[in-house]
Amino acid sequence: MDFLKVGVGSANPVKINAVKNVLEHYEMFKSSVISPVNVMSVVSPQPKGYSEISLGAVNRAKNSKEGNNYSIGIESGIDEDHWTDSKWIDYCVCAVYDGNKFFIGRSSGIEVPKNLIKLIFEKEIDLSQACHISEQIKRENLGYEEGLIGILTNGRITREKQIEQAIINALAPLENSNLYYPK
Repeated sequence: MDFLKVGVGSANPVKINAVKNVLEHYEMFKSSVISPVNVMSVVSPQPKGYSEISLGAVNRAKNSKEGNNYSIGIESGIDEDHWTDSKWIDYCVCAVYDGNKFFIGRSSGIEVPKNLIKLIFEKEIDLSQACHISEQIKRENLGYEEGLIGILTNGRITREKQIEQAIINALAPLENSNLYYPK
């Protein structure tokens, strides 16, 4: 049996589990081997804006492609949203790379509380660090756990589920190539 090799540009178990959970539902990835590759996103520690978040995902996918049929990069970040009270939304982007083309998907997002945004900008730290030092949350490694979204939704959507959304959205063009790339 031939196995597809899929590199995941992270050592974060939440990201790796999300990839495993999603790929098992795709026929083309049924017999795939997932290889975590600890790579850098080559963006700021707290990506801001869709372009930087996407670039981080693309860099992670590109840097974990070697020796793999596909590679997956996942990057979370905050993006401005002037319709929210804090003006910032947290979401993640997934880039799936086949060696020629990147397929991009985005997750749902959640408004980041004002006090965390204030800490991020005043102390020049990332969201996970802001959560760790905030008086209300005081959690150290949310990015390796349920994430801020898990806390704010009382577990209804966890970081893993949020990442799964982005992966599913990125895989849509591969699964439906006849619609995305008609002949």
